[in-house]
This record gives sequence, C-alpha cells and structure tokens, in this order.
Amino acid sequence: MDCGEQEHGAEFLTNLAYIYYDIGNYDNAYQFFQRALEIDERVSGPNSITVSSDYYNLADVSYNMYQFSKSLSYLRKALTIRKKYYSSDDIEVVVLIKLLCL
Repeated sequence: MDCGEQEHGAEFLTNLAYIYYDIGNYDNAYQFFQRALEIDERVSGPNSITVSSDYYNLADVSYNMYQFSKSLSYLRKALTIRKKYYSSDDIEVVVLIKLLCL
C-alpha cells in the first residue's frame, strides 16, 4: 500500500470511529482511532497536525470512557504537537489548554 492509500485508509478508519462514537460504542471508536493514529504516524510523521488530531480524538473518546488520566495524556500530546505549528494564542492551542484546565 502506498502513502496515498494509507492516508485514505486512516481517513476511513477515523470516519468509522466517528460513527461508533456517535452511537456510543466507545470501545470500537477507540480501536479505530488508535489504528488511524498508527497509520498517520507512519505516513505523516509523529509530529504532524494529523497526528495531533488523532490524539485529540483519542482524548475525547477516552474521556467518554471515564479514562481521565489517559484522556489528559492524549490532550498533552496533541498540545505539544500543535504548539510547534501555532502561536500560543491561536485557537488551535487555546482550546486544548482550556480542556486541560477543566
């Protein structure tokens, strides 16, 4: 599978995860978000915005599974990456900081 196919595979897995998330099946959503993260790390690198979004998705689903420490860990990872691309007052960073403070 080439990079383009892998990117589409990750996007498909993310979309599938959102479907499971929307119906409250957080275990399956988590698994598909995790698989998308693995592909995105290989294709885009571990510090890409796409990987940051994957970490955010994992944080969100972990929170809904009452796995708060795991959720915080994923949010911190997402924030670390986003700080490399955005200024500290950019909405992409501010939202994550606010979520970490809740």
